[in-house]
Amino acid sequence: MGYTSRSTICYIESGKTELYTSGIMKFADIFGVSPSEIMGWGKPVSDEDLAEIEEIYQIDKLREMLMTYVRKLKALKDAEDALN
Repeated sequence: MGYTSRSTICYIESGKTELYTSGIMKFADIFGVSPSEIMGWGKPVSDEDLAEIEEIYQIDKLREMLMTYVRKLKALKDAEDALN
């Protein structure tokens, strides 16, 4: 890769030396991770994770809708009780 001394690696790890795109790509390949993981941007989201996130979002959305309807039904019941 061209990095022959431990001090160079230490400088890269500590942020004292910039790592060029080509170096990022090489490190990612060597360690079997994505370039975003090398840069500390986190693990890329898989299709399965996206599907699970979407499902959770839909469940939360349905829960909110259900709570809205429950509140409306309670208000109607309260109004009906007030009339009687």
